[in-house]
Amino acid sequence: MLKTLSLLSLCSRVTAGRLSTADSCRQQLLADGNCCLDQRVNRDVLQRRLSRPGTTWQCASKDGCVSGDGQRGGDFVALPPDATCETCRILFLHGGSWYYGSPETDGYKALATKLAHRTRCVIMLPDFPLLPVGKFHSMLAASIAALQYLSTYQVWASCRPSTPVDMFVGGDSSGGSTALSVVLRWKLDPDILPSHASLAGGFFWSPWTNLMCNTPEYITNAYMHAPPPTEISDHVGDILFTQRPVDNMAMFRKNALEYVGGRVEMLKDPIASPFYADSEWQAGPGMASPALYFAVGSSETILGDTTILAEKAAAKGVQVVVDIFHGMWHDFPMYSDGCGSEQPLWSGQRAWNNTVEFLKAASATASAAKGGGSGGWPLIRYVYDESASGRAGWFPTASRPLRIGLGPASAESAEGHPRLQSLLFMLCGGFLGHLMSMGFGPLKIAAQKLLEKKREFAKPEEMAPLIMWDLKAIANIVHPPPGFSMTVLWTLPKRDKERRKGDAAVNPVERTLKRRSSVASPARKRACRPITTARPAISELKSIVINLERRPDRMEGCEQRLRKHCPNLPLERFAATDGRQASIPLEEVATSWNTARNVSFQKQRALRKGWNDLDTYQVRTLELSPGERGCASSHVRAWRACLERAQGTDRPLLVLEDDAAPTPEFCELLDKALGALPEDAHLLYLGYSQAADWRREVSAELVESLYVWTTVAYIVWPAGARMLLSKLPVNEPVDNWMAGLCASDDIKAYCVRPKIVLQADAWNVNSDVAHSDEHYWGPNSDIQHSDVLYWGPGHPEAGGDPAGGLLWDLDSEDSEDEL
Repeated sequence: MLKTLSLLSLCSRVTAGRLSTADSCRQQLLADGNCCLDQRVNRDVLQRRLSRPGTTWQCASKDGCVSGDGQRGGDFVALPPDATCETCRILFLHGGSWYYGSPETDGYKALATKLAHRTRCVIMLPDFPLLPVGKFHSMLAASIAALQYLSTYQVWASCRPSTPVDMFVGGDSSGGSTALSVVLRWKLDPDILPSHASLAGGFFWSPWTNLMCNTPEYITNAYMHAPPPTEISDHVGDILFTQRPVDNMAMFRKNALEYVGGRVEMLKDPIASPFYADSEWQAGPGMASPALYFAVGSSETILGDTTILAEKAAAKGVQVVVDIFHGMWHDFPMYSDGCGSEQPLWSGQRAWNNTVEFLKAASATASAAKGGGSGGWPLIRYVYDESASGRAGWFPTASRPLRIGLGPASAESAEGHPRLQSLLFMLCGGFLGHLMSMGFGPLKIAAQKLLEKKREFAKPEEMAPLIMWDLKAIANIVHPPPGFSMTVLWTLPKRDKERRKGDAAVNPVERTLKRRSSVASPARKRACRPITTARPAISELKSIVINLERRPDRMEGCEQRLRKHCPNLPLERFAATDGRQASIPLEEVATSWNTARNVSFQKQRALRKGWNDLDTYQVRTLELSPGERGCASSHVRAWRACLERAQGTDRPLLVLEDDAAPTPEFCELLDKALGALPEDAHLLYLGYSQAADWRREVSAELVESLYVWTTVAYIVWPAGARMLLSKLPVNEPVDNWMAGLCASDDIKAYCVRPKIVLQADAWNVNSDVAHSDEHYWGPNSDIQHSDVLYWGPGHPEAGGDPAGGLLWDLDSEDSEDEL
């Protein structure tokens, strides 16, 4: 009770600003070194538990295992809902001195979901055997096996195990040491990963790398309580390991000796104890050398484990980034939420941000980073808490993006060296100005063109690009030879070059984040898709027909109808999910749905039609039928197929259900609708049974949708497929669910008007999808009052006068059609 009251008092002091978050964490950690780890799990991330053959092990306290009795060995996987087959993968090894921890305890479940959310990568935490069950060799073997498994892991059932992917390894504390051992083992034998998987980099938080435990900071960063003992800030040094230096060193070394199986010589083994690796960091000629990132606190007793290792790795040509965070303790990124104070730990949050930035940069340069270099230095940044009181104006405010793999500064690459850049700019500028003042017209024109290019591509806050003039070209200007064409050379920031090259030049992590941000941006583009846009012609449009194996008759009928009105449309049968037989994951499709949203849009449609007798369902929550779940699963798989077939392009996919019946105007109206389609389109409905309302009229053939029913035919673009997958699970009939995302502005959907695909039979006639709300039909239900088929043509209950307006065509625009 006293402990709880003390914590509440401490939190209130932090909230009131009398105590910093960092000092609050220090005070709590001094009282309980096991407290305060981040526990907030990101619920937007999908979570999976895996059980691979041969990975189980028993933890028994009677045998000395201190991490909880029971069977262990399962993996925890966190993946963003918009993950694709090509999404990057991260193997993260948890810390705990090789004695403690698991993938779902001690804050690691929160870490995994947060890492998946921030990086958009698939995250896997293996439950490798801990001491004394496992030792160095078995832990390393288990980690490598997990990495191999992750490289072929099928994110979705439709993914091929050999899909090219970028791989990363990471770890904290002792897990960081084993993760470094994995990297070094891979350098010795790259064949431990299949050829389609590229080890792009590794990141390590407070790694314990020197098993001899004798780096200088064991002494200089030893904990001490400095007088006067009035404020927590008087506590200096390593607050997690508060024993005397010699006792700390002895404790660490005993732990390390247990890890290597009691073999003293292994304490300096370059793989088991990465601190001692030297030539092992050298990559073979032409071999990729993964970049490394370290986040470590300046107060840690194992600070030297990072800084000295980083210098040795960089000397062998490895790109290394080290962030030393002032005053931070061991594993501080694991406390980024603020130790329960409701105020984030600034340095922890910054370490997270820098880690994510590194992963993006490493992925972007992985293919270009080749080994064989030597003599480099690590990039070491000393990071202060910029949010602390009294530090306004201390630090630069401009964004300074991390760039990896640029190599040493040169005249051709002076970016990042402002003094050198300015000097060259002034020298060249003065020389060129002198020439222009003498009347060299061509030079003046070239310089003007160069500045125009600079204004076009460079951002306002960036320095002017470094202008490099070919001296031979300048000499040719002075004495131009016959037919001379003046050449002007310049360099623009690498980020702008990538922006000009487009999405195809961006790495998988950046591409995913970029497209997500463009989808979610409130400032949506409204300009019509230009005629010059490479939109597919009818013959180039890829299409699939969703069809059950047991219904070849429906497939045959669909093919006949499509050949009649669109003979040049390539068709491919797409096996539907049979909801009666297939096991459909709950993270993809729910088992029940709430009718409230459907009712609200049915009422909106009724008001537009002039009806006033619309009731509601008598039961609000209904079980989805097996057919509805199978239908939803089929469309989910179709969206994944769209992403796979696009292969990083913007190529859309036409999705048809096997009762699709195109109208004679199919080709003509589709071509016109595509010509008028705005750039923000995620979906284009070609057919629909009903519409609650339209947002606007784009052209004579195109309207922007608010909420439409049925999924008989639509075109989906990769950005739309990605957004749909990010919103799983489907928790309504799939057409209602998609329409709801459109109504809430999560996706942008448009409809061809008039519709160019009908349903071969009336709604739900001759269908394999039993609707969960069928037994609620009747005079007191909502759905039949909005359906002329129930009452019969001309029946007074079928509806009154339409609400009016250019778009509202009562007879054909949004009522059920029957051929």
